[in-house]
Amino acid sequence: MDRRGLDAAALAPNVDFFMRIPLQADGSAVIEDGWSKPGDHLTLRAERDVHVVISNCPEALNPATGAGPTSVRTIRYWR
Repeated sequence: MDRRGLDAAALAPNVDFFMRIPLQADGSAVIEDGWSKPGDHLTLRAERDVHVVISNCPEALNPATGAGPTSVRTIRYWR
């Protein structure tokens, strides 16, 4: 990131839209089957310039992944 003039302060927490990892009362996290299904999608709108990183790596402990990556499609619209 430093080649773009960004440092750690420019990082935001990750957001996981299609995987369920609820926190338990004791503070631990568990991986549960997600609610999404093939064809589900979302639309995001940036109010300023952003760098977006997309990860489609499988989570070995999540049965929904089938232990392998699935396809993902991104579309960028400009105004």
